[in-house]
Amino acid sequence: ARMAEAIMGALYHKLIELRHISERDSRALHRLLSYLLPACEELLSASARAPLGPRAEHLVPSLRRCRQVAWILDARLAQVVDRHTAGGLDGLPPRHLLLLTRALWTEEALLANARSMHAQLVAEASAGDARVSLRRG
Repeated sequence: ARMAEAIMGALYHKLIELRHISERDSRALHRLLSYLLPACEELLSASARAPLGPRAEHLVPSLRRCRQVAWILDARLAQVVDRHTAGGLDGLPPRHLLLLTRALWTEEALLANARSMHAQLVAEASAGDARVSLRRG
């Protein structure tokens, strides 16, 4: 599980670090994750000698985050707003969700079609940054 978390965690952070994801790249990344995530779960189940099902995400938290990123890569902005509002993207820290949405959609599209989600993410990400600064200082 530690090896899978190291690999999936590194992949997740590389995806979040992307500053621009074109529609073509989004489809390619989604396709890659759609093959990689089940393979990782199969590997975990094989090493545990039993199907893990939802427990796999508890052993490898980056699986859940990567699964949510994969869904976002294949979704429309309105779908992302709906899922975020319903709490369905709670595996992604607000700052990471903000970075990912900004990489996928223009600021204008976010402000025009996802204003409340965008404002909430900015506020939550800023609050998170302030908490981190307070802990360091």
